[in-house]
Amino acid sequence: MPDVEPITPRIRQSVVRIPSGESRLHGVWYASLSPEGEEERLYGVAVAFFPLGEERKGCVRVVHELAMEMAAEGWGVLSFDYAGTGESPGGFEQVTWPSLLADADAGLRFAMGMFDQHGRRKSDNNPTVFLGIRLGARIAIEAAMGSRHEIDGYCFWEPVFAGKEWLEELRRRSKFRGTGGSGQGQGEATVSDIDGYPFSAELCRNLEGLNPANVSIGNTPCKLIQISHRNLPSDGMQAVTEQLNCAEEIECLRMQPFWLESDLADYRAIINPTNSWFTSLV
Repeated sequence: MPDVEPITPRIRQSVVRIPSGESRLHGVWYASLSPEGEEERLYGVAVAFFPLGEERKGCVRVVHELAMEMAAEGWGVLSFDYAGTGESPGGFEQVTWPSLLADADAGLRFAMGMFDQHGRRKSDNNPTVFLGIRLGARIAIEAAMGSRHEIDGYCFWEPVFAGKEWLEELRRRSKFRGTGGSGQGQGEATVSDIDGYPFSAELCRNLEGLNPANVSIGNTPCKLIQISHRNLPSDGMQAVTEQLNCAEEIECLRMQPFWLESDLADYRAIINPTNSWFTSLV
């Protein structure tokens, strides 16, 4: 009997507009089509939550590569930009923590609506999973805490839960790059140029007030991926694993931080364990 070439699913990559308040967020929806191209084959939904500023730029390609691979295996995957970031309308100076959470909730509701409309359930277990990158991990958790939808699993890449420490890191990076500047305006209108982005005084206060101790995912399965030069978890990552009760699900990857290297040649080292983890939840 002759060998039969496996059928490679065709991927539909659609630009979508996600209603969120008065904005319509830019998003990309990934899903596979049947061999006849008539319907999507979905058995779960994944939503990716980007970080902010320059870090987002370095994440676009790796999220795209992961989404394409997951879609080929039957997932519906949504990536999207918060209002005032990426390709969504608005200016970055208008971004606040409440606006980020509202947009995150809008993204989740949109993804669930797409699955309800197009999904063909292949089993009784149709998971909803979140990918959170850097500060996007904190956004993802808070979005889940405020949602009526049950989240079945998380994967966090080098998560950031303490906004004050993250801002300090950005300011150090700005000084090194020469991309930061002084605040402009007065009082509530003050905008600080941090790493080339206009952070409003309100957003800075929001971030500085984020208490990492307030983060909780209950008993939801979670995988943490540390991305650094270390073979063992850092003290900070170890604290996160204990807080989220996922000490057995941590992977240390020795690779350049891709959120600072938008032209990184190969993302397989992070795509493979992430895809495997999500697939294990089905």
